[in-house]
Amino acid sequence: MSNKKLLQFFGVIKTMLAILIAMVLAFLFIMMVSKEPLAAIKSFLTGPFSTVRRFGNLIEYFIPVCFTALGVCVMFSVGMSSVIGEGSVFFGGLLAAWVAISSGFTGMPAKLSSFLVAGAVCGVVAMIPMYLKLKFDADLFVGSLMLNYVLLYLGLYILNYVIRDPDVGMTASYAIPSGAVLGTLFKGTKVTSALILAIVAMVLVYVLMDKTHIGYKMRLIGSNMKFAKYSGVNIFAMCMLSSFLGGFLSGVGGAAEILGRHNRFQWMALPGFGWDGILIATIAGFKPKFVPIAALFIAYIKTGADIMNRTSDVASELVVVIQAFMILLIAAKGFLAGTQQKLIVKNIKAAAAQPAESEA
Repeated sequence: MSNKKLLQFFGVIKTMLAILIAMVLAFLFIMMVSKEPLAAIKSFLTGPFSTVRRFGNLIEYFIPVCFTALGVCVMFSVGMSSVIGEGSVFFGGLLAAWVAISSGFTGMPAKLSSFLVAGAVCGVVAMIPMYLKLKFDADLFVGSLMLNYVLLYLGLYILNYVIRDPDVGMTASYAIPSGAVLGTLFKGTKVTSALILAIVAMVLVYVLMDKTHIGYKMRLIGSNMKFAKYSGVNIFAMCMLSSFLGGFLSGVGGAAEILGRHNRFQWMALPGFGWDGILIATIAGFKPKFVPIAALFIAYIKTGADIMNRTSDVASELVVVIQAFMILLIAAKGFLAGTQQKLIVKNIKAAAAQPAESEA
């Protein structure tokens, strides 16, 4: 086995072990705080599969975080940490509702225009902090983080003063026309045709990042920017493209959520899908091909925690504990570093011994 494959295999093992440790710690916490811990754990583990509706909840959550995680994989591929995905989800959902309400289109034109406007605008906005980073060396993480709140408050202004419905007793937009609402795929759930769009996005992003020259150039920049520059790669263009695609995917994720599960836009805060996208991308090792598995797992524990909260005396915030431990262990470079080094040395010695044996 080559060292590259060994490192990939060890990365998978490390991630699985981190998840296992986090789950065990969560179960220990449940044992300490719950009066009926076994019932709570059972609700957590089996709840998402107990009914069609609950399994539908799992898939419903999977759809938007899949888009944001794919966006994170693309943006982080160039070795720069932009966290604009959270604001892009929010603003993408708002723009999709705005276009659907105001355009006068129905059917496929309404849906297509809503998705394209949401994705394109969020893609352009996501390029702003990257441009400032490349041209003026502004901190990308801080810039993208602050831009999330610019998008939030700009969106709230549009909601309150442009598309708010004065006839409802809450802060919400006018009703989204039925012709712009995504159709459901399975009876008894709110799983919409956005699931098909998410699957298509997964395939396209995987092909782009792993099978094309553009993806190779982005990954080359992420691994060694100086080498990429001296190899003739246009650093500026590739970094800007990665930001646009990441923002586009997150914006489409927000549009899919609003047009699929809501009849009005009424988010008053950032929804959290972007932050979960970063978590999912981290678990997936920032590889698009592993995003579906990681997204399903996070959707599973989120749904399980919500069911446990409703059927037992354990709060759903337990999932935050699980996520925190997973990120700490996965991101900790020292976690199992000694074991990894020993395996690499052993692999090198075994590879060196093979030619000697063949000569003998």
